[in-house]
Amino acid sequence: MSTPSAQAAASTATARPTSAMPVQYRELPSYRSSALTWRNILVPARIGRQELIQLARELHRRDPNGFYHIFNDDSQFEEFKNR
Repeated sequence: MSTPSAQAAASTATARPTSAMPVQYRELPSYRSSALTWRNILVPARIGRQELIQLARELHRRDPNGFYHIFNDDSQFEEFKNR
């Protein structure tokens, strides 16, 4: 059985910071395939791992059933859509 102080410590340990700056991104044209709508997201070239995770969580919070491709270069998207 855990004590109230142990529970408080556990909840503090799992708390996520709320002061993080939002990740800047641009939505590229989306498309439908196999009855799914894929959203294409362009992020800065030097995005960090934590920023990418933050963005993915935010995108899925807004649209939990969404499907995404994330690119860090416009030319990658052009190659992708033309294949």
